[in-house]
Amino acid sequence: MAYFNQIKMKQQLRLFILFIGMALCHIATGQFIIPKFEEPQNIQELSTNDEEGFMVPFNDGQEMYFYRTYSKGEGSDAKSKGEAVWYSKKGKNGWKAPYRLFKADFIEGIHPTVIGTSLDGKRIYTFVTDYSDKDKYIYRLGYYDSEGKDKWSEFVEIKIPNLTFEEKWCDFHMNADGNILLIAMSPSPQHLDQDLYVSIKDSNGKWSEAIDLGPRINTQKEEYSPVLLADNKTLYFASDGHGGLGELDIFVTYRLTDGWTQWSKPLNLGAPINSEATDEFFVLANDNEIYFTSDRVNGHHNIYFTKATGEFQFANLDSVGGEFFFKGLPRENISLEIFDAEDNLVAEVVTDAFGRFTFQKLDPDAVYMIKLAAEEEDDFIGSKIYFVNEDGQRTNRYILTEDGVFADAKDINQTERIQGTFNYKDLPMKDAAMVLIDENGFPIDTIYTDQNGNFSYDKLIYDDRYSVVPLALNDDEWNNSDIFLTDLDGNRTYEFILKKDQFFFSEIQDSNEIVSVDQKDQKINDNSAPLEKEEGLLSEGWNGKSGDFLRVKFEFNRTNPNGINKLDVVIEFLKNNVNATITVEGHADSIGTMADNMALGQKRADAVKAYLVNKGLESNRINSVSKGESIPIATNMYKEGRAQNRRVEVILD
Repeated sequence: MAYFNQIKMKQQLRLFILFIGMALCHIATGQFIIPKFEEPQNIQELSTNDEEGFMVPFNDGQEMYFYRTYSKGEGSDAKSKGEAVWYSKKGKNGWKAPYRLFKADFIEGIHPTVIGTSLDGKRIYTFVTDYSDKDKYIYRLGYYDSEGKDKWSEFVEIKIPNLTFEEKWCDFHMNADGNILLIAMSPSPQHLDQDLYVSIKDSNGKWSEAIDLGPRINTQKEEYSPVLLADNKTLYFASDGHGGLGELDIFVTYRLTDGWTQWSKPLNLGAPINSEATDEFFVLANDNEIYFTSDRVNGHHNIYFTKATGEFQFANLDSVGGEFFFKGLPRENISLEIFDAEDNLVAEVVTDAFGRFTFQKLDPDAVYMIKLAAEEEDDFIGSKIYFVNEDGQRTNRYILTEDGVFADAKDINQTERIQGTFNYKDLPMKDAAMVLIDENGFPIDTIYTDQNGNFSYDKLIYDDRYSVVPLALNDDEWNNSDIFLTDLDGNRTYEFILKKDQFFFSEIQDSNEIVSVDQKDQKINDNSAPLEKEEGLLSEGWNGKSGDFLRVKFEFNRTNPNGINKLDVVIEFLKNNVNATITVEGHADSIGTMADNMALGQKRADAVKAYLVNKGLESNRINSVSKGESIPIATNMYKEGRAQNRRVEVILD
């Protein structure tokens, strides 16, 4: 399978679940998508003018622990007066009034913060701050076990090797199994902003040192309130370092390997979860119920509730766009498989009617592989994939080899030498530059002639049909150019036939006759006479031959043609030939996306049809279609060529 680097590259069919509960965030139907949410509602029963945070639902969301921070003062003058853990249970009419845990065993100066719980809620993990000694605060991680209603065991301390809290800002999240501890911690007492770390407990009960989750997650700003879901891969956290709507936004990321340093690009959950205020502590109570905190209303962090609507939206990820061609044509319903560097299948895509496909980059720096579905490999040897950047420009091409893999064309060594000659009026065109273009319009390389007009090139064995565009030629040189291939003895073997401003490669079937410009036959008796590019074939009227066409051009991104009076010859012809019909074919250059250019081509065709109908022609005699950017008549590499491609061709059926 071929490797391609995903630096400039929106998967279909196979579900690739990124768990939000059972399935709220997934890659499917061609895109990485995240759910839409109902408008969040403040839970009045659990919210006060103090600060609520870190909800820990358990028992399938029927019960919840959370902590409350008591403060004195408002805004930047507010000072913490301590924390306490609270508990509430759902009743028939919603959440019941909460009550404070550990109240009976409360010790003045001891402030526990809830950081996790077992699935049944009988073990509660806490981070305890001991303020009893005013000269030295003591911080401890650990847990209490329930010994009945309002009765708890002694505190059991958890020690993480080399983890000291000092005066750092710290927050934690323990998973339900009690073996993965997420840590939000400032790197030093001098830093206010926190980064995310993880510590893992092994089978012997020993905890690892804290592992930095890496630069994909941690920024120079704050990462906070981490929550790991039951799959141990999906991580939610708040940050102001990844852009967003407000002060802190909630993001989701996915662990890409068995380690803890490789993560997908964090995705902003967007509105209505995130706001212009601070949003954090995103947790799932069950498959569909979600809680988080926000200070969006009154400046106090209160608890909010929402549900997924069942609808989805595209995540804000960089996308990889591509096109699949076989034998010069885009192919529909071709199944392609995307693999990561460890040969794990991460996506399947299916091409559309234009051979296009897209998929999301989970990791912008990762290397991926691509191949055809196994049952289709033998049928499409030599097929080509082109990757397309954000501007709709093709950037790279990959070719399916006999090994059944797509290889970067630049890395394929199966070549054969071609050689040829470029003459102008029987004299060699020396130092002439020619762009070699494959059968799908992709520039392969630029080749140059020597002082005798000769050139050579090591072409890939998979490139059977191609064309060349000589650069910097005037009209006379275009009209009198003769380009052909030769064998080792210098005998002419293949022609490049001038048609629609390009020289197209063609094998000579009869050395005395080739097809040339504008669908007309031109005799070449000695294989050395120059091809003559006829101009204005239709300007003096149609000859009544099927395939005759007239061309009008357009300015960039415009739908009103230049020289629209050219169309009068069409009107006159059709009025004199009442049974004749025409096709109005709209085209665009390659600037912009393929979809936009297809729409633009249709608008141009419709504008020409409207002009003809307004001049008295019957609408049912005019078929209006778009070809978008798919049939260029000149290279899109230069503005002159793009100007040629912005056109409508009126073709006699």
